[in-house]
Amino acid sequence: MQGYLYDPHTHTAETSKCGHLPAADVVERYVKHGFSGLVVTDHLHPEYLSRIDTEHDWQKAMDHYLSGYKASKKRGDELGFDVILGAELRFPQNDNDYLVYGIDEDWLRSNPYMCCTSAREFYEKFHNEVLIIHAHPYRDGNTTVFEDAVDGTKITATGAWSCAAAIPTISVWPDLTPIRTVMRPVRASSCRSGSGTPSNIRQ
Repeated sequence: MQGYLYDPHTHTAETSKCGHLPAADVVERYVKHGFSGLVVTDHLHPEYLSRIDTEHDWQKAMDHYLSGYKASKKRGDELGFDVILGAELRFPQNDNDYLVYGIDEDWLRSNPYMCCTSAREFYEKFHNEVLIIHAHPYRDGNTTVFEDAVDGTKITATGAWSCAAAIPTISVWPDLTPIRTVMRPVRASSCRSGSGTPSNIRQ
């Protein structure tokens, strides 16, 4: 049976402060390790916007935000590697992060400042359009997330990222059935506990 190996939670140095590698380098390392593709889920939250949206111009902010994804996509296309756009949102109320899937550039540009609402408001408005997953729920500082604010949660073999990371399984409510299980271990270097993605795969 044909297998597919995707990482649904990655970051790029072009966009996310926690991204340690340029987007093209991330893609090349995943290709080398036998992956079929990845989802770029760079961080999008009010603190990020405060740094780059100095003109309060959402379209310019999106030009910057999408730079990591576009660099990933360009290199992926060159190598025959799937690169999919996602996002990792954080709302003002707490430090919880939410992975959002099923979006494209037009969706992002058409929904300005969606990360400045709340998790429940976001879910109520968009849950019929996108898949919303609670990222790294076992990280210190996360608060309880209720089923009326997310479609599911990200789980890992170890319960949290570590430097011997495993690619996450994403599970959806109500029965926690995995929608994609990709549990092949990946060794990562220079990663921080709870960093969210093994973007520093060793060469």
